[in-house]
Amino acid sequence: MSAGNLSIVTNNTMNLTMCDLQPNNPYCGIYGPQRVVEAVYMTLLVVIGTIGNLMVIFSIMLEKRIHKNGNIFIINLAVADIFVTGFFLPTVLANVIYTGNSLNKTACDVAGYVITLTCVCSVSNLTVIAVNRYWAVVKNKTYAKMFSKRRVYIMVLLVWVWSNLLVIPTLFGWSGLTYDEKMMECAWDDMKNRSYNIFLVVCAIFVPVGVIVFCYYNLYKSVQSRGAWARSATSVGSRSNDRQRRSLQREVSLLKTLAMTVVLFVVCWTPYGFVVVFDPLELPHYLKQIVAWMGLSNSVVNFIIYGTMNPVFRKGYKHLIIFVLCCKRRQKGRKGTTEDSLSHPIRKQNSLEQSNNKKTNLSQTMTPVCNSRKEIQSFIQT
Repeated sequence: MSAGNLSIVTNNTMNLTMCDLQPNNPYCGIYGPQRVVEAVYMTLLVVIGTIGNLMVIFSIMLEKRIHKNGNIFIINLAVADIFVTGFFLPTVLANVIYTGNSLNKTACDVAGYVITLTCVCSVSNLTVIAVNRYWAVVKNKTYAKMFSKRRVYIMVLLVWVWSNLLVIPTLFGWSGLTYDEKMMECAWDDMKNRSYNIFLVVCAIFVPVGVIVFCYYNLYKSVQSRGAWARSATSVGSRSNDRQRRSLQREVSLLKTLAMTVVLFVVCWTPYGFVVVFDPLELPHYLKQIVAWMGLSNSVVNFIIYGTMNPVFRKGYKHLIIFVLCCKRRQKGRKGTTEDSLSHPIRKQNSLEQSNNKKTNLSQTMTPVCNSRKEIQSFIQT
């Protein structure tokens, strides 16, 4: 090749734009109201989802209720959702702004593996939660043995192991990891091998949903029969019956909350499951983006369901917010006192006395707030 021809090729290569390198990208270089709406929507998912799932985790920890009612599985579900909202969705937001893949090959593969893993882990957690509630109500005599602390931790670990087993074929050629230009996100390659699509959707969505339906159907029948007993025992009015009725009411409230969580998961993810099984190639890009982003949005809704439908979680959120505000006020008071005493060493003794008085007044002022931990320990009993 002559020097002139080489110069022409080099100049043409340098003049190639990102859109020239992504000829199948339907969004590349296109800005306008749609990109603004998408960016705002994705930002809201990141902020609200991350804060909300952190609230779920820390409210349960503050209540010291990790090992009650299978809450450790709810924490595990929130952790999986945080990986989506705090790690993966920011990459999607960057892709929206860039109108293309903003990551290099390695980073995109990591993001694609993480989102696939966490989505499988979410439905696995929902399945374990359903089995946990089924055992607590239908087979309550063996519940303590079946869900001991040691076994519960093993189950949490197995949820992640099982999820990895379903996703790991993407690393060994059965499927793959790629940037999906229609969805504007890095993910498993749902257009590479249809047999893996069927395998993943059946094992990660349809089978777990079948187990969940079985558990909640039997739970419904059991709670319905116990509810009939509770209504017949209303006239007796004994303390034992009152406690059992309150326990039943709490169980029903929790079951409704968890059932709604499952319903919304199915609503959000089933359209995408059908798409990748039947025809991911010919689907219009805007429709595939909608069904994929519906699935991603599911990681944001769980904490809202808990707070709106379950009074226990609602009180937990309230006490967490009070606890955080209380700690900030105490830290501010201590910081001001420390700086004042250090800047006037001659009046150190007076400063210490004033500091003690301030702390006493501060603790008296804040006792109703900071003592809320005691209330948190007992509010579930009321």
